[in-house]
Amino acid sequence: VNGAIGNGLAAYASTIHVTTNAVVNGDTTLLGEDLIIEGKFNGPVRCQGARVTLAGHFMTNVTIVAAENIVLVPGARIEGNLAYRAPTELVLPENVTILGRQSRLPAPLDKPMTLGDWSFRFAMLAGALFAGLLLVALFPGRVALTMHHLHQSQWKCLLAGLAAFCFLPMLAFVAAITIVGLPLTLLIAIFYVAIIYLGKFCAALLIGRMLLIRKPDAPIQALLSIGLFIVFLGVNSPGPIGAAVWCWATWLGMGAIVLSTFDRRVPVLTVQPPPP
Repeated sequence: VNGAIGNGLAAYASTIHVTTNAVVNGDTTLLGEDLIIEGKFNGPVRCQGARVTLAGHFMTNVTIVAAENIVLVPGARIEGNLAYRAPTELVLPENVTILGRQSRLPAPLDKPMTLGDWSFRFAMLAGALFAGLLLVALFPGRVALTMHHLHQSQWKCLLAGLAAFCFLPMLAFVAAITIVGLPLTLLIAIFYVAIIYLGKFCAALLIGRMLLIRKPDAPIQALLSIGLFIVFLGVNSPGPIGAAVWCWATWLGMGAIVLSTFDRRVPVLTVQPPPP
């Protein structure tokens, strides 16, 4: 970015370099990986990046929303305040001028869950339970075949789900670059979204069966309800626990669905005769 800019600057890129001959009037917002900010800025500057280098003349406040590494080049001049968020305290080198106040912003706090948030999530859980019960009612044979693969080898299903999660988007992208492949891209995208959503039902059924292993006659509705509730609690756990549960449930179910999709066996439901 160089030259005179009269109505502010907003830029997003992997690398942004505002050169020394740039003059920016108005607000400046920069977002990227590597930010090299030189030139003169007559309005407030707000930026975020992994590496931020300040080497210009800033007439007002500078706010670094977040950065892993901040460098102030000798000769940089800030006539307002400098506020930054970084892992360590910022040490100013010689010949760097800050006329205002320098302050380190606190780390963002996780927003606590409100009653409305929990109500929305429980509504989503009720909707998922309804969708799962509908799936079992409409496709009982296919669900049974999917559960058969889960009981045979959970590791095989998990690896197959991970492969599908990673490679199906790549396959859709390759198909999208050709006109002939556009319908195929749409089908792959629909299949991808569907198995991500439906995969959690398979994981929930597995959890329900494991918890009620001593009750082989337990109805599938009970298995699905208990399993979905456990998955719901796990996914909504804080930090990496929730992410790990989401990955496990999603990949496991995706793998079972993919394996059952390519299974040539035809599921057959048998109904036991009523007792005499």
